[in-house]
Amino acid sequence: MKFMKRSFALLLAFVMIFTIIPVNTVSAAVKLNKTTASICAGETLKLKLKGASKVKWKSTDTSVATVTSKGKVKGISAGSAVIKAVDKSTKKVYKCVLTVKTEDGLLSFGYTEDVFEFYFGYFYILTKRVKGATYYMDGELWATTTTGNRATEENKYCYVVKSLTDFGFAYGETHTLTIEKEGYETYTQTFTLSPPDVTGIFVENINIKIEKESFHFPKNAILNLNPNLYESELVIELDGTEVTPIHRSVNGDGHTFIRLDVSDLASGTHTVSVTCEEYGTESKTFEIE
Repeated sequence: MKFMKRSFALLLAFVMIFTIIPVNTVSAAVKLNKTTASICAGETLKLKLKGASKVKWKSTDTSVATVTSKGKVKGISAGSAVIKAVDKSTKKVYKCVLTVKTEDGLLSFGYTEDVFEFYFGYFYILTKRVKGATYYMDGELWATTTTGNRATEENKYCYVVKSLTDFGFAYGETHTLTIEKEGYETYTQTFTLSPPDVTGIFVENINIKIEKESFHFPKNAILNLNPNLYESELVIELDGTEVTPIHRSVNGDGHTFIRLDVSDLASGTHTVSVTCEEYGTESKTFEIE
């Protein structure tokens, strides 16, 4: 009987001890040893996801950098990539933003020929531009800044650099663009200036735009015409009456750009017709609210 009481007392004591002393079940925090890094092409870097037992590694751009199943990163070419580490137990993703420089230790603009558009009016960069770059055209200083962001549905970024007309360029000519910035590898591209493909008088798929009165012009209708008509003799009629444009130039997309005064037109549908020797006569309608 005494033995049973003694055993019960010992058991109760053990229960009380484990109840009072908390058991620490918190695991070590998972952390990537680097969230940003910079290496040269050909160099390697070791990444570790501390606190994780099983990790899956991935590079967002293997042309810039690769990563092994053990987290060993190798720079392939100048540019930027994100190295991702996935903790397999929690599926949480950890990221390291990696910059790869050239073997000479220079950064890359990351530009390719398809991110540029050259028009008679303007030169566009259809990607995120590098601030502080200097632009040269045929070896002559051209611009030191871009003039803004013209984001479109097709392109998240669309920066206008400068008008090519400042150089007196003509269609069919070949020129060389050079972009430089300290610490960056010089980018060079040769291009031929070609007119937009327009088969008639009006540029297809671009409707006549009505612009409200501004500091420079009264209320006006904007026409986008064939670029080859910039110096042509045009006869323009508005609702059957011949009119003279209040402005004529080349716009950023290389189109012949004409403004007509519509400040005296009543609300409703109106017709504008353009006649030239090259293409005959074409008409378009537009609405005045």
